[in-house]
Amino acid sequence: MGLPDWSEKELKALSLPPVTPADRADEPTRYVLFHTPLCGTCQAGRRMLEVVASMDPGLTIGQTNINLCRELPYDWQIESVPCLVKLERGVPTGKRYRMEGVAELYAWMITT
Repeated sequence: MGLPDWSEKELKALSLPPVTPADRADEPTRYVLFHTPLCGTCQAGRRMLEVVASMDPGLTIGQTNINLCRELPYDWQIESVPCLVKLERGVPTGKRYRMEGVAELYAWMITT
């Protein structure tokens, strides 16, 4: 099982402001892993997130190659990879750069 790939276009569509506040009321919290294909730490983080996704299928987790994103890394102020971004109603509300372990990642995701 792998994480779905989300393009910059798809992620930008999630970031569009809602027409009314109720438009995004039921939208799930999403987590996006920004990575590069040759980064070993990114690959380890992706494997940990795959385990988290299998533990809790209710979490919406995807990934994107930062090399294919021209605007989002600047708009969302991504400082390095791997970077796990928490999106609530299309707005980045948290970032995680350290991938210390499955339990630590899962705890961050469900408590923040």
